Amino acid sequence: MKLYSPNSEERAFLYQEVSHLEPLIKHLGSLSVVVEDGGTDGFRVTFVVAPESVGLKIQATGPDLFEAAIAAKDEAARQLNQVVNALSPEELPVFSIPRELLH
Repeated sequence: MKLYSPNSEERAFLYQEVSHLEPLIKHLGSLSVVVEDGGTDGFRVTFVVAPESVGLKIQATGPDLFEAAIAAKDEAARQLNQVVNALSPEELPVFSIPRELLH
């Protein structure tokens, strides 16, 4: 796979998908997004949550960039919810995540 530079529509879509994760990651650090094009193998989208501390890496593939981004976002939300749900109630105010956002 080779690095892919998304066009403006694709970047807007990626930004929209990432914005759904903001309540879960805003206190963990930054988020890096890497898009790769595998030609006939489709696309791979990689989210790296807080590479400077947590370093949680989530990858998903799909036949197109949009499906790969949705799959990566869904998997990232699942994994981040597990991390947050493992925190004690005393630790949750540090993250200030409303309970209704947790699954």
